[in-house]
Amino acid sequence: MENIMINNDNDIYNLRKLDTYCGYFVNTDKLLSSASGGAATAISEAIICKGGVVFGATYSCDFKSVEYACITNVEDLYKIKGSKYCETSKTISIKGTKKSVFNQIEEYLIMGKTVLFIGLGCDVGAVLSYCQNKNLVIDNLYCIEILCHGATLAKVHKQYVEKLEHKYGSQIIKLNLRYKKRGWTPPYLHAEFKNGKVYDYPFYETEYGVIFSNYARKACYNCRFKGKNHKGDITLGDYWGVKPNMSAWNKNGVSIIFVQTYKGHELLKGLKDDFHLEKADTELALRYNEPYYKCRHYKNDYNKFISNLDEKGITYAVKHMNLKFNTRIKKCIKKILPMYLVDSIKIIISRLK
Repeated sequence: MENIMINNDNDIYNLRKLDTYCGYFVNTDKLLSSASGGAATAISEAIICKGGVVFGATYSCDFKSVEYACITNVEDLYKIKGSKYCETSKTISIKGTKKSVFNQIEEYLIMGKTVLFIGLGCDVGAVLSYCQNKNLVIDNLYCIEILCHGATLAKVHKQYVEKLEHKYGSQIIKLNLRYKKRGWTPPYLHAEFKNGKVYDYPFYETEYGVIFSNYARKACYNCRFKGKNHKGDITLGDYWGVKPNMSAWNKNGVSIIFVQTYKGHELLKGLKDDFHLEKADTELALRYNEPYYKCRHYKNDYNKFISNLDEKGITYAVKHMNLKFNTRIKKCIKKILPMYLVDSIKIIISRLK
C-alpha cells in the first residue's frame, strides 16, 4: 500500500482487511446540509426512528464553544450536523444546567434505550472506558468515530467567533465550517448574524482554517486511536480519492465508512433507501485518508504560537506563524481542489519536467 506507514506489516495487512463502504444522501438538499455524504445523519435517523437516542457534538448557545447534545427526534438532528474542528467539552446542557455527557449516556443505557454516540476517537474511547469502569451493559451502545485530523484548541474557536462578532457588530446565530457554497469543495466558513448580515469565506483561507491546518491539541500529536486501535463500531470521513468516473461519485459529497465491528454492520443494515450505499476500495480510501492511521506532525514553533495566541490574540498569532510561502500555496491548493484534480496536476507537472 503506497505511502502508508503504520507500525509493521501485520498492521498494514489488518487495515487492508477492513470492510469499507461509501455513500451519500440521494436527496440533494439533505446532502448539501451534510458535511460529507451524510452517513452520520442517515444512521442517526435510523436509530431515532427505532426509539433510540443520539449523542453528538453541537455548538453552545453562544457559539463560542462545543459541547454535546442528546437528540431524541429527527427534526433536531441539525444541531449535531457539520464538522466541529475544536476540542469538545464532555458536558451536555439540560435546561440551562451543564451535566456530564457520560452520566447521561449511563442513564439511557440503564433505561434499556439504544444509544448512538458520535465523536472523535478519543471521545469514543472515553465513553467505552467509562462504561467499563461502571460495569454497564453496552449491548445497546453503538459508537461512531469521526475521522480526526486532530482537534484544534477551544480558545482558537472562541477567539475567532468573538472576532467575527466584533467585526459585524452582532451575535452569531448560525455557524457552519463546512458550508457547501459551491458543492463538496472548497468548504466555506458560513456565519449568520442576529442583525441579518452573513459572512462567507473559504474555510482554509480564514485564520481559523490556517490554524486548524497547522496546530492541534498536544494530545493529538500522539493519538492512541489510530490504525488498528480505533474503538468505534464505524469510522466516518470524506471519501477523498473518489473520482467523477466512479459509481460512488457525487459532486456534493461522499462519505467513507470503515466498518470495524459486527455492530457497525448492524448500523449499515438499518439505513433507509434514501441513502446510496456501496462497497469502497479500502486501499484507495486509506491512501487519501491518512488521519485514519497517522497522527499530525508536531511543529517546532508550537509553543511560540500558543504564546502569541494567549498574549496577542488570533490575528497576531497567524501573522507570525512559521510557514514558508511555498508551504502556504501547497496547503491552499490541496484544501481547495478535489483530490483527483490535485493528482492530475501532479501528473502534468511530472511530465513537463
